[in-house]
Amino acid sequence: MNKAIIDTLLDWMKKGKGYPTQVQIHLTNFCNLKCIFCPTRALVRHLDRSTELKKEDWLRIIDEGVKLGVKEWHICGGGEPMFFTEDAVEIMTKIKESGCLGEIITNGTFFTDDVAKKIVKIGWDKIYISLDSPDEKTQNYLRGVDCYKRIINGVKYLVKWKKKLKKNKPEIYFHSVICKKNFMQIPELLKLASKLDVDGVLLNALNVWKPEIKKLSLDENDKKKLLTILEESEKIARELGVLTNVHEFKNFLFFEKANVMNKAMVEEVKNRERKKSSGVSFDNLACYYPWYNISIFSDGNTLPCFILKDKGENVKEKSLEEIWFGDYFNKIRKTFLKNKLKEDCAKCNPWNLPIMNQIRNELSKYVD
Repeated sequence: MNKAIIDTLLDWMKKGKGYPTQVQIHLTNFCNLKCIFCPTRALVRHLDRSTELKKEDWLRIIDEGVKLGVKEWHICGGGEPMFFTEDAVEIMTKIKESGCLGEIITNGTFFTDDVAKKIVKIGWDKIYISLDSPDEKTQNYLRGVDCYKRIINGVKYLVKWKKKLKKNKPEIYFHSVICKKNFMQIPELLKLASKLDVDGVLLNALNVWKPEIKKLSLDENDKKKLLTILEESEKIARELGVLTNVHEFKNFLFFEKANVMNKAMVEEVKNRERKKSSGVSFDNLACYYPWYNISIFSDGNTLPCFILKDKGENVKEKSLEEIWFGDYFNKIRKTFLKNKLKEDCAKCNPWNLPIMNQIRNELSKYVD
């Protein structure tokens, strides 16, 4: 479990005040792919570069975050974060020069030889590449354009420069959305990861952002087959030395809880309440994001996580510190303290189930 997160949550629990540990940033909504299951394609109607934060804004925000004690920067969607590649690399460089951990989730199509070399040289920590299939045809179908070869070549460039420069970073992971088209291919995806010297494979459940996506959902027969495939995949990953969340995906039934995570997370804490014979307490909350995380969208809208669709505070108008201790974040915290999640939380990533469970287990050690 991330010690920095636990430390800041203990500050909240004991002192009533803590500081953010991590910031998630969405550099842009622009993208070069047309992924079938993309929430940005489903929810964002108009793209306008002039409304997005500029590189200089992000560099200022990093300075503000570091002063607040932020330890980790996670670069993610809504679009492809490396679409404006030079800006992205400069922002990544700033994060590393600030002494922070840096992670990025990307479609992997912008890793030319030169870009890969720069990212390895700055000591970037983790790269999650959206590869859903070891099969070129399936990958290109799910991502809407011919991208498979570019992704594989990008991985090879990264691995080449890690070896040339004798670096063990960045760690490289495939990030895969599991659906009807690819669930049978998980074992082969693990084998591909091993062949390419990729560190791991993380499985993600399909969220249905619009009705057309539902055709990719697993039916009951598929789900039974998937459980068998996950058992096989767990053994393969162990034999190949590929890191994976297959065990959690299987045991927490990610595929069942996608799209209903608001209910699933509350049910988790209700089960603990019954065992503890006690009510809601800080060591038994459904979600802890508002106490350690800040998510900043490309237009500057700032929320406790990237799933919420509220109009929060904006970094164009206020500092990170003002937002962190401001009315909006405090209102969300008061709501979450009652284990009342918002409807938006239904689309939360199911891999937060084991993460929140680990946090509760750690916090409970400090409760009398």
